[in-house]
Amino acid sequence: YPYAWGGMEHQTQTTIHRWWILNSSENGMAHELAHQWWGDMVTCVDFRDIWLNEGFATYSDANYNWYRFGYANFITTMKSRANDYFTSDAQWRHPLYDPPESELFDWGYTYCKASWVVHMLRYLNQGLFFNGLSAYRDSFEYGCASTEDLKNIFNQVYGTDLTWFFDEWVYGQGYPIYNVYWDCVPSGSNYLLSISIHQTQTNAPAVFHMPVQIRLHRGASDTLLNIPITQSPSYHEFTLNQDVDSIVFDPNTWILCKSYTYTGIKEVTPAKLYFDIILSANPVREFKFGYTINKCADVKFSIYDATGRIIKEINAETKLPGSYQVKMKNVPSGVYFIKMSLKSEHGLYTEKIKKIVLVK
Repeated sequence: YPYAWGGMEHQTQTTIHRWWILNSSENGMAHELAHQWWGDMVTCVDFRDIWLNEGFATYSDANYNWYRFGYANFITTMKSRANDYFTSDAQWRHPLYDPPESELFDWGYTYCKASWVVHMLRYLNQGLFFNGLSAYRDSFEYGCASTEDLKNIFNQVYGTDLTWFFDEWVYGQGYPIYNVYWDCVPSGSNYLLSISIHQTQTNAPAVFHMPVQIRLHRGASDTLLNIPITQSPSYHEFTLNQDVDSIVFDPNTWILCKSYTYTGIKEVTPAKLYFDIILSANPVREFKFGYTINKCADVKFSIYDATGRIIKEINAETKLPGSYQVKMKNVPSGVYFIKMSLKSEHGLYTEKIKKIVLVK
């Protein structure tokens, strides 16, 4: 006191506000002490990777709640922080990596979404998650680490390429919104369960490839399904020996998402073509922008200066659904216009134009 915040990690000690001491804020103390490992012993390379410091500490204090007060408290904590992220995201959507300078310590993003990214990394391989943490700590203790360093360590420990995960959740933006339709009907002496999973998010990756879990309630027994996701809509059928009373999507609260469940199968129809140019800030100090598409298409960009002169053309390339980034070097300060042209699988041409102001 009179330090304005609750606590602060330092490399050799932790500073705690007297309010935390007087009011027994164990959760806050756990957060700051966790920084002795995540943030101090292993420090992010620079502020582009600040989520590594704060996300790991925030997930650590949530796990302290689990250890201290039980699993239900842990889940309540994670759900509350998901809602805090949704609130921040509604005000200003941007990637977790390299956040706008004014948002470096935004609670909803740098702390809450970041902790959920660690939680989902655990979900992908619960048996090897702590092995991954140990390898990450051992490899970078008393030094600095980046997002790519974390990805490479977990690639090795999990024995798989997690580029898709980091592209969607760290370098990309937004979160999945699932509409889940299901039906279960007699089929001979068995039952046929049909599940159709539609992702409806915009200004985000068209498809988040996180595998999902669905719990089936069948009389006195339950069954947990693990379903891979490769596209949207994603349609699945299962032959069962018993009817299904109800289903629960993501019953163990592993995915940062919103979901809505409906009885009855929605007809699977192609989604409308959606695309957008994404500017993380405007004006910018570096000429870069992102873009997203929800269907396979040929993508072309034309960059114009304020006089209407084309200064750069990026020839058409066929892109799969997802989010991408474009950077240009040695561009002088000024006002520019980005024209994005698409040719879809049906031969339809469409375009969108956005203005970008470059200030150096």
